[in-house]
Amino acid sequence: MLRQKNQRPMRYILEVWNLNVNLNKMEERELLKYCTTISSRSSKQKLCEKTHINSDGHIVRGNIKERTCRVQFTLLTPYDLNQCPCIVIICKGIHNHPPPPPERIPDGIKDDLQDIIKNAIEDDNSVTAGSITSDIYPNELVIFVCMLKDQAKLIHQLGSIQIDLTFKRVKGNINKFEINSYNTEHKLILSYACVYTNVTTAEGYQQLFTDLFNVIKDLTGQAVKFRHIDGNGIGCIIGDLDPAQAKGLGLFLQSEDTHKDWETHLQYIFKSCVVHFERNARAKKFSSETLNLILNISTAPSIGELEKIFYTLEQLEESKIKEWIRYYRQPYVLASLNLNASKIDPEIWASSANNTNVAEAAHALANREGKHLKLLTAIIRGRTRNGKNKPILVDSTNIKAESSQPKRKGQFASTRNSKQCKITENNTENIDFDIEERKIALKERELQICVQEAAARKALAEAEAMELINLEKKKSLGLL
Repeated sequence: MLRQKNQRPMRYILEVWNLNVNLNKMEERELLKYCTTISSRSSKQKLCEKTHINSDGHIVRGNIKERTCRVQFTLLTPYDLNQCPCIVIICKGIHNHPPPPPERIPDGIKDDLQDIIKNAIEDDNSVTAGSITSDIYPNELVIFVCMLKDQAKLIHQLGSIQIDLTFKRVKGNINKFEINSYNTEHKLILSYACVYTNVTTAEGYQQLFTDLFNVIKDLTGQAVKFRHIDGNGIGCIIGDLDPAQAKGLGLFLQSEDTHKDWETHLQYIFKSCVVHFERNARAKKFSSETLNLILNISTAPSIGELEKIFYTLEQLEESKIKEWIRYYRQPYVLASLNLNASKIDPEIWASSANNTNVAEAAHALANREGKHLKLLTAIIRGRTRNGKNKPILVDSTNIKAESSQPKRKGQFASTRNSKQCKITENNTENIDFDIEERKIALKERELQICVQEAAARKALAEAEAMELINLEKKKSLGLL
């Protein structure tokens, strides 16, 4: 699903998908022969992400080969660097390869970026990574909701979910938002929905949640229910207390039930990650006494104890503590951290996690397949991954019964062959998706060429029209 304010960029992609162009197969095969992929020596990647044609004419993923460079570097270091602060580097030979990609961020850039982020967090409690980049895409709202029908059906069975945003999956300024949960019976991390978006504001997140739950309703024919509104359904949503994300969720819930304001809705359903809370507190560089008081907020046994903690904090004359108290004393923020301040059912609070580790682990598993991908590549790979790993639960009793029986040699061979078949099928699927990406790229280039040719014809026609006008003027003046 797609939603945006400025139609031009995304409309262009949709036109490319619907464009009917007869591809030149020879040109496509020529593109598959050559590769410009370069990886660092520390990379563990064995296969190239691009597809190639082997000697038999089959499309395969190429193997990454190491090339030995015979260039030698000689370093001449003085005995006393303080007296002679210079090092001579002598390079002998000619490189037989292009410059390798950097293996890490230069220390100077990394240190400067960390200082900027730390200073921003110390100055404002509501600062997040998303708000730092809030000036990106000022006039566009992009929301891609990716979900299978089976995933949408299972969301109706959940009592709690985790939501989180990751910034590494897609190259550029599009981030990945996910809904996850952990199945305690089968020990599985399950992903139910993936949204590629650039939202950073509360209004943007409100639209994201609206679109997301509308997609679930369209796929299943049933609206998602929330326990504090409908009496059953989702009773707890765990997040990392991003102010814009939390408010956007509250505004969406307010649109579903207007009898409560958005902050009150959050007190009934939202629970924030304790890990993020403690990390942000330590980043403020408070004194050890202040930090210990702050860390006791999430475990305070009563409202009275919470009031004592805040009263003690208010008496401290530490810089920036007043602003910190003003933010965390907001009813919905405090309710997300401590059960005694929350209106969530105590049983649901106890049964749900107090962190977003499940969501973080799901992001890490997905990122193992690739990071900083093109948007289309990320969507296709996500569809492949979700298609192969549908969150459909299996009866564990059957699994235990089968595993308890002794296996014979023939069974081992059959299992091994089935695994080989699965690997072959998965590789074939990946290759097919890579070919589809290449076809779309060719269509994009074809479209660009058509646009350039049209612009050239227009410019030529305008030049000819000007010549005709000048010729008529010269005739009228008797110059010809």
